[in-house]
Amino acid sequence: MVLGREDALAIISTANGDGISTNPLEVIELINALENKKQEGDLQAQEHQQTMLMRGSWSIWILRCIVAIVIFDFFLVTCVGFGWMHFEGSLFLPVFIADSLIKTFGLAWVVVNYLFNNNGKKV
Repeated sequence: MVLGREDALAIISTANGDGISTNPLEVIELINALENKKQEGDLQAQEHQQTMLMRGSWSIWILRCIVAIVIFDFFLVTCVGFGWMHFEGSLFLPVFIADSLIKTFGLAWVVVNYLFNNNGKKV
C-alpha cells in the first residue's frame, strides 16, 4: 500500500506523543525530505538500469572484436605456416601478432575497468 502526501500527514498528525512532532511545518518538511530521497533513489535506479543495458551491448561488441582479432591472427599464422603467404621482411609476422595481442589486452582492460566496474569510477 502506497500512502499519498495527505494520508501520511493525517497519520502523523493523529499520532499520540510517541516522539513524533505534530507541528504541521515540521511534518511537511519531513515529507518533502522523504519525497526528495525517493526521487533520488528512483533516478539512481533508472541510471543503473541504463548503465547495465549499455554494458551489455558494449560487452557483446567488444567480445566480437576480440574473437575477430584472434580468428584473423590464427588465419594469418596458418597461411604463413602452410606457405600460402610470404612476407619479405622476417619481422612482419611477430610484430603483427604482438600488435594484435596488445589490442586484445587493451580491449580486456576496457572491459574489466569500465564495463564491470562497480566502484563508480569512470575510466
